[in-house]
Amino acid sequence: MTAVRQLRVPGAQLHHRGRRQEVEPLTAEEGRRLLAAARSNRLWAAYELAVRIGLRRGEVLGLRWSDVDLHEGVVTVRQALQRGGSVGSC
Repeated sequence: MTAVRQLRVPGAQLHHRGRRQEVEPLTAEEGRRLLAAARSNRLWAAYELAVRIGLRRGEVLGLRWSDVDLHEGVVTVRQALQRGGSVGSC
């Protein structure tokens, strides 16, 4: 496994409810603290993928076992899960 490096993405933006917000990636120390805190969480593996290799939530949730090669240590992102808007009212 490769070491976590501090990553800065100049001009990275997040779109939330029609507004653009600047994104500040975690530092290596923040990533280590997050993973230590999440160690006992049932979704720990998802946090590991997100922090260590930079997957987005939808990419992690879209993974299937066929996308993971444990022997070669390769994860292939083929799809991402997206939340859909409401279709109708009840």
